[in-house]
Amino acid sequence: MHKCRCTNTFKKSWISVGALAICLVFAQGCAEYHVAMKDADPAELPYKANMIHSLGWGLLYKPQQITTNCNTETGINDVVVKSNYLYSLVAVLSLGIWMPIEIDHRCQAGPGEEIRLGNK
Repeated sequence: MHKCRCTNTFKKSWISVGALAICLVFAQGCAEYHVAMKDADPAELPYKANMIHSLGWGLLYKPQQITTNCNTETGINDVVVKSNYLYSLVAVLSLGIWMPIEIDHRCQAGPGEEIRLGNK
């Protein structure tokens, strides 16, 4: 009598695919782009995070603007644009209809202003 090895091979391949998917979710990479002023002097150490969503390949909800409460004399110190595996996966699975991205910023410190740690 001949045993079919197809089911064992099929189960092993699905276990491998499942293990790979779990590894990709937990070991997700992060792309980070940082734009900073030449003489960076932030007023606060933690960044203020904003989530931006591009809908309909950028045709809906544009222009995308983030308003800040930075001092008008000093302005923004630096901006960080972040994307990760899950954001990219959402964009691919939705065929680009929904594309989330995270944009963080810090305000520039004024003359003689000390750096604030946290929300003090």
